[in-house]
Amino acid sequence: MKKEFTRRAFLKGSAAAVAAAAAAGTMSLPVMAEEEMPSVEEDDIFAESTVEDVTEDMISETKDYDVVVIGAGASGTAAAMAAYEAGAKVAVLQKEVTAMAQGRTGAGFLLEENDDVALMSFAHYTNGTNNWRSDISLLKAYMYKSGEAVKAMEAWATEAGFPPYNVQTQEFEFVEGHKAKSYAIQFGPKPKTTYEAVTAIAEWAADKIDYYYSTPGVSLVKEDGKVVAAIGKTADGEYIRFNAAKGVILATGDYQNNKAMCHKYIPDADKFARKQANRTGDGDLMGMKVGAVMEPIGHCRMIHDMDSGMMWDEPFLAVNENGERFTNEKFTFVQVNNILRYQPGDGRYTQIFDSTYFDQATEWGGKPVPYEQLAAFIDKDDETADGSSVQSGVVAALIDTHECDTIEALAEEIGLPVEAVVNAVNRYNELCESGMDTDFGKDPKYLKPIMTPPFYGIHKWMRLSAIMSGLIVNENAQCLDAEGNVIPGLYACGNNSGCFYGSVDYPMHLNGLSLGRAYTFGYIAGQHAAMQE
Repeated sequence: MKKEFTRRAFLKGSAAAVAAAAAAGTMSLPVMAEEEMPSVEEDDIFAESTVEDVTEDMISETKDYDVVVIGAGASGTAAAMAAYEAGAKVAVLQKEVTAMAQGRTGAGFLLEENDDVALMSFAHYTNGTNNWRSDISLLKAYMYKSGEAVKAMEAWATEAGFPPYNVQTQEFEFVEGHKAKSYAIQFGPKPKTTYEAVTAIAEWAADKIDYYYSTPGVSLVKEDGKVVAAIGKTADGEYIRFNAAKGVILATGDYQNNKAMCHKYIPDADKFARKQANRTGDGDLMGMKVGAVMEPIGHCRMIHDMDSGMMWDEPFLAVNENGERFTNEKFTFVQVNNILRYQPGDGRYTQIFDSTYFDQATEWGGKPVPYEQLAAFIDKDDETADGSSVQSGVVAALIDTHECDTIEALAEEIGLPVEAVVNAVNRYNELCESGMDTDFGKDPKYLKPIMTPPFYGIHKWMRLSAIMSGLIVNENAQCLDAEGNVIPGLYACGNNSGCFYGSVDYPMHLNGLSLGRAYTFGYIAGQHAAMQE
């Protein structure tokens, strides 16, 4: 006999369960199994990084520069090029064997196309998406310098032989008559990304800037209150002191691969897989060693999946790894990770819909893609010899969209429990027929039955792309100490810096905000450092 849950039975059962759990002392959030939780102590945050305590007798060589940039990613590239163009002698220390960056789109605002009201109204709206936790001076700096920085990045990449393949614009009108218009450059198409752009720029700039690959920054030198040098460690284990007469710029990226730091600052993301490697918080930790301070509020992160399939935000039926419906599907794909904390697995769920999806989603006001676009994410065998997809805009190794003639076959192909998925679809169709979602309360306009083959399933895998928080900086990207004072000679940019965001999740209202911010504050840091005496 099918068990029915009534409102009264549910409330009675919940109260009993809570009382029993409290009595047993077992009240906790079901985030992860205990054996999966990182076993770390706060003192271990340095253990997984490159940071060391280096004494003068360990140094084998000293080199003199005006500006030393640690990290050759999106923000580090912008910082190095901006400092060089401002007349500084620049060195870049890079942990990897090449320059390195992720993502494709970087956005800014051209001053000649925007007025002050439009710019500031956009900054105000952005602060709202960040729960009003942003440092408004950083938002203003972004609004007034981002267009210049994005255009500079476009020019450098073009000179280097890897120009953007696309330019995008968006318009925002928060005050009537004052439209803020963005300008975004996009490198690609997939599987190519900004990685190709920064590596091309580094190769092109090799006669202008000294790049030291496989040489991570391991320590900073502070004398009389000012950061005056960085210590790099070569692949042979030699320590080199890089004097920085004007400043050291930290641009090493985030700390997503430092288990102890993650457990300290974003413990609710412990269960999610990471998209990047070797991001161990080196810049944050080096800065903290000389008095810089990590952003104290909950750190912002980017957890989403744009690779497995399309139509990320369409509220199709969603089932967890047990094949069970688990939520009202009207959520945004950058926030669903918060719901998935309470579900089995490592951040995966499946959207299920049928062949009438285009008409269904159009009717509820969505933005469905034609079948021809959806199909590019289905045939994973159609690849080139090097393993990349022949379809433009698709990363073959990550697509996970499936098309089958029956729900049973679909569940089996994805790897979900067949009976559970069939039951979930049948129950969902019952709710659609009744016109009321008594299970999760979804708006009836989104209740569309799954009945017409072929059937589709997009197996989403929400992984941590980036942590958007770091050291506290001012509008010049200068690091601040615990009293809010500038630490002379020390800068941080990109995901090495904090206080620009503030919400738990990365805001998605502007396509390209993350890379745009990286370009902008790298650019600001490079220019400001180069102007110092």
